[in-house]
Parts: sequence; C-alpha cells; structure tokens
Amino acid sequence: MTYRPKGFVPVPMTEDLRCNGHSISPKQLSVPPSGPYYPSARDLAGRYANWGFICAIASLFIVPEIFGSMAIILGAYAWKLEPGDSKHGRNIMILGIICMFMGLYFTSFFALYELIPY
Repeated sequence: MTYRPKGFVPVPMTEDLRCNGHSISPKQLSVPPSGPYYPSARDLAGRYANWGFICAIASLFIVPEIFGSMAIILGAYAWKLEPGDSKHGRNIMILGIICMFMGLYFTSFFALYELIPY
C-alpha cells in the first residue's frame, strides 16, 4: 500500500506526451533519486594540501605550535591520498615544519624584545 496525502486524487494520463517528436511514457518522466556526492581522492588531497599551506603560513604569525602541527598533519593526509607521483603533501609537510620553527623563533624573539633592556 502506497502512501497518499489527504485529498490526493490520482489523475490518469490520457494524452500522449511528446518531446522532439518522440512519445514519452509517464514512467520516463520520473527522475531516479541521486545518491550523495563523494569527492574523489584527488580533490580531497588538493583541499587538504591547500588548507595545510594556509595553516603553515598562519603558523608564522599566530600560535605556531597549533597551526604548524595542523599543517604537518594535513600534509601527511594529503600525501597519503595523492595518486601517482605527486608530492604536494610531502612539500606541505616540509613547509609546515619550517614555518613552525620559524614562527616559534620569531614569536619568542618579539616577545622577549620588549623585555630586554638597552
């Protein structure tokens, strides 16, 4: 037994539908439901590499321990998902490590700069 809303009255199709000269049956009018969209591994690797790059640059200025670590993790995950010989994830990991240490140095230098008397 199919569900029909209250007040639903089925109307039989009596006329022949035509599209570009071809007749269409009522079953051809229904569209099958589409499944959820799953991005490919290459798309995900690119997204993770982009976010890893953003985190690496942010680690130069803001909380290098957090953003640098995130860049390394996102780079490793992008490297794992990359098909073929692409090395974007590996490069993001290396950039994350370098930017994290540079950010640690600069944030400590500028924090101590005001404390050192001249």
